[in-house]
Amino acid sequence: MHHLNTPSHGDEFQSFLPTRHVYGVTSGAAQELCSIADFYYAFGPRDMPFSQSNLAHAARLFEVDLAPQPHLTASQYPFSLEAAILQKAALGQGHTLYVLQRFGGFDSGWRCLIPNHRTPGFLRIMELYRLHLED
Repeated sequence: MHHLNTPSHGDEFQSFLPTRHVYGVTSGAAQELCSIADFYYAFGPRDMPFSQSNLAHAARLFEVDLAPQPHLTASQYPFSLEAAILQKAALGQGHTLYVLQRFGGFDSGWRCLIPNHRTPGFLRIMELYRLHLED
């Protein structure tokens, strides 16, 4: 397991979000795994960032302000929300970020922020699809 560094306000300190990788994930498996996530989104060159996500729901869940910031462009706005959500998740220490690498490639997939209390369910779904966690 490794940790995603998430910058803090003012860079006074850094917090860490536990991050795990799963390789060879099909779209069907990803859909089921993401269904139990507090936050999920696709990534990669063929995917529109956050078009298939629950960004607004996650922002409300983590109490992140949804008001657009005047210094951000429209394309920067969702990435700003993503960073704020991941920062709050790291500070709360109750989540793990799972990077689901798409079957047949390493440049695309999904990211799922799973609450630690849902890990057994996540692992059951992985077992159904014969997937394994990688460190």
